[in-house]
Amino acid sequence: MAIKIMGKKIVLEEIVEEDKEEVTAGGIIIPGSVQKPRTILKGKCITHGINCDIVKEGDIIYFDINSAAEIMLEGQSYVIVDESSIFAVGD
Repeated sequence: MAIKIMGKKIVLEEIVEEDKEEVTAGGIIIPGSVQKPRTILKGKCITHGINCDIVKEGDIIYFDINSAAEIMLEGQSYVIVDESSIFAVGD
């Protein structure tokens, strides 16, 4: 990747989870495409700024979609978030 990330910013590759159907108690099938929108998404850390202390490359991160910015680099879509927008970090 040919960009330099500043401060406590993190570049993520969003992990898109498959939309699953939901069946109500009355037997109504609700397709995954019509369920309520999610505000917390999951992504894999590609790189981060030098001041970022809580993540490393390859970590799985749960972040607030409302504070994310989407960018395109070399035909690939990435998300940039601030360290303060992270809810949880895993391997």
